[in-house]
Amino acid sequence: MVLPSLPPEIITAIIRQTNVEYGGRSNQARDSAACCLVSKCFLQFAREALYLDLYLSYEHSNTETRRRRVSQLLATLTSSPHLAALVRRLGVAVSASGDDLDEIEKQVGATLEACRSVLSLSLWLPTSLADRPTPPTVERSLQDIGGQLTSFSLYGKFWTLPMDDLFSSFGALGSLQIDTGALGTLRSSPLFQLRKFSISLENEGVEFILPHLLLKHSQSTLVKLELDLDDLPTAPALNLSSFVALRELDITCDLGVWQRNNITEIMKLLKTRPTLQQLQLRHPLDFVHPPPRLESTNLLQLLPPSLISFGLCSPPLSTEYILDALADTRSLLGLKRLALDYHAVQDPDEDDDTFPDVRELSELEEIKEAAAKRGIMVDWPGLEELEAE
Repeated sequence: MVLPSLPPEIITAIIRQTNVEYGGRSNQARDSAACCLVSKCFLQFAREALYLDLYLSYEHSNTETRRRRVSQLLATLTSSPHLAALVRRLGVAVSASGDDLDEIEKQVGATLEACRSVLSLSLWLPTSLADRPTPPTVERSLQDIGGQLTSFSLYGKFWTLPMDDLFSSFGALGSLQIDTGALGTLRSSPLFQLRKFSISLENEGVEFILPHLLLKHSQSTLVKLELDLDDLPTAPALNLSSFVALRELDITCDLGVWQRNNITEIMKLLKTRPTLQQLQLRHPLDFVHPPPRLESTNLLQLLPPSLISFGLCSPPLSTEYILDALADTRSLLGLKRLALDYHAVQDPDEDDDTFPDVRELSELEEIKEAAAKRGIMVDWPGLEELEAE
């Protein structure tokens, strides 16, 4: 049966929903092809969906089959500009080992040269003690597409990328994710005005100069800040008072029993931006010994009243403490969503290798009911996946 042509927006919606429900990147081609079997009017839009988001892995550890697929995709992109022009989000991963590194660099350069319509670019580079010169094709392509990029992610340091020159061309950038190893030396503040900024810092307090340098012109635009570091620098190195639009803060740091100072600094940090609406805290390791006991810091009671959403997905808080905090009507005044670790608090006398138990179902329900009385929805991230196994 031949179906009548559908409006473009309907076809696009069907393809997107099919890919969302029935698989990620690995199944996207199959699902889009299935749509095209229904009607040829799907073909153009399925092709656009297929090339919209690409990830290419140029790694020495790739299997021969995967290498062949990547090479075939690159050949398609370089020989078919009309297809390469469909790519809007591009991710490229590079390996540091192997005798064919020169060839890999050529392939990466060819990929960036072909995909000139990219708006979001992510580069995963190895960290090497001996920096290699940036391939001319890579540097030239980054300069060419820099002005249109709205999102840029850079992990690792392998090439001596001219960061000052690159950032000077990133005028439209709204989201930046980077680690300090990739930055090298930054001499001046970029002019871009970010809405989202994510940085992974090595354990050196002086490095916190870098975020302030990168965000000098984003103080009125930054909405979300993500920090991944071992220890929080002490005030005034970390101060959010100038970021007037900031509403979301995500911090990954050591919350272990010996790191009470980090909790203290987090509380000081929250006072510099009392209008935060979303806060996410997490320990970098799933389980640590001795287990952190954050109850003694009165963490939940000290959260700013402006918070609508708070997450502490690791480490766990005791059920007794959570219930006491929910019963305290002087705290969590504006909270609507609370995401917590579903594990029970580990006994500090247990062995390091002891895997924490899941809270009793009765405890989970008791917390959920107590939160509901305050108009708060409780999430237990990862619990549904665990129950499905």
